[in-house]
Amino acid sequence: RIRTHLERARYAKALEELNAHLEEKVAERTAQLDLKVRELEGRDRIARHMFTVHELDEVLDLVLEVIADIVGLDNAMVFLQTDGNLKLTAAMGLSDELNQITLDAAHQKVVDQVRTSNQSVRSIVDDKPFVVVPILRDTAPLGLIVVDKAVDASPVSDDEVQTLERFAIEAALGIHDAQIRRDPSAWENQLDEILDIDKNVDSTEFFDQFKEDE
Repeated sequence: RIRTHLERARYAKALEELNAHLEEKVAERTAQLDLKVRELEGRDRIARHMFTVHELDEVLDLVLEVIADIVGLDNAMVFLQTDGNLKLTAAMGLSDELNQITLDAAHQKVVDQVRTSNQSVRSIVDDKPFVVVPILRDTAPLGLIVVDKAVDASPVSDDEVQTLERFAIEAALGIHDAQIRRDPSAWENQLDEILDIDKNVDSTEFFDQFKEDE
C-alpha cells in the first residue's frame, strides 16, 4: 500500500508538471500568433500609407508608431546613414528635440557592433532591454532602428526581433522611395531599365531563347 501510495503521488506530480508545461506552451503560442496578427495589420497599414506620396519623416514616424503598437517599448529611434555618419531622423517616446538626443555609451557600443556586422543585436543595461536593428536595402546599410523597452520589462524575444527586422524592410522601402523622389536621375535609371526589359521582351530573340529553355 505504501508503494502504491508513493507511485500515485509521483504520477500526480508528473501530471501536474505536464499540465503546467502544456499551459505554458499554449500561452507562448497564443502570444506568437497575437504578435503575428498585429504585425500583419501594421504592415498593411504602412502599405496603404505608401500608396500615396509622403515625406520620408512621415513614413518613418508611421513605422515607429506601428512598432510601438506591436512591441511594448519605452522609446524608439531611427538613424539614417548620411555620408558615412548616422543622423537621428525620427523618434518616439522621447521629450527632447531630435538635435538634442544623444546615445549613451552602452547604446553606442551596440550601434557600432550592428554597423560592423549588419546583424541585429540585443542587450540589457540597468534592467532596461533594448535592441538595435539594421535597415538594409539588399546588403547596403541605410541606417538602423533602436528600440528601448521599459525598465524591468521582459527581454526582447526572438519573435520581436524578427518583427522589427521586417519593419526595417518597410523603412528601407520608404527611404528608397523618398530618395527616388528627390533624385530625378534615379527615375531615369529605373525607366531605362524598364524600357530595356520591354525591348527585350518584344524581340524575337527573347522568344526564341524562351522556347529553347522550354
